[in-house]
Amino acid sequence: MSNKANSYTRLLALAKKDWKNVPNILTFSRGPMSIALFVMLIVHFNWAPWLYIATALTDLVDGWWARHFHQQTLLGKSMDPIMDKLLVAAVGIGLCIARWPDPWMVIPVGIILVREAGVMALVERFRRKNLMLSVTWAGKTKTMAQGIAFFLMIRHPAGEWGQAARYILVVAVTLTVISGVDYIFRARALLCPIPQGNVVTK
Repeated sequence: MSNKANSYTRLLALAKKDWKNVPNILTFSRGPMSIALFVMLIVHFNWAPWLYIATALTDLVDGWWARHFHQQTLLGKSMDPIMDKLLVAAVGIGLCIARWPDPWMVIPVGIILVREAGVMALVERFRRKNLMLSVTWAGKTKTMAQGIAFFLMIRHPAGEWGQAARYILVVAVTLTVISGVDYIFRARALLCPIPQGNVVTK
């Protein structure tokens, strides 16, 4: 059996064991909530902003609960980033469809989704090597700016708040590029460390 098959078998075994864990229930709930949010955005349902807040809050609560009550599991650590990316994709693509062909949405969301997919692939590759790429200040700030921009765009499609959301989204995209490049350089440093004898000092 290949290493990839062993990894999936292990994840399935963990799912059967740990899925009733409260943080993991919150994490998995983000999946169907993200899909429902995607549908609401397309049909312009009025509850979409509040569902977005509720879905985003599950990401805060599951992490806090796991740390506070010592319920951290490998399953949760594996699935949490996947569900985060699903939420970003659902909101981003939903907004693009709802506002097509607005370039202020399509281009920034495209950049964000490409970065998210790339980072997810890197993290998965490093996880198999028992290595970890930690989240940096740029990544955390990007997530915050992106969340605020998405909420404002859902809640206020036009007007002053809608315009403010566009500027915030530009900031989020800038941080997206910065954090993405940072991930690449840190990944390269971990995979190809510089030999100690080749370090030049002045």
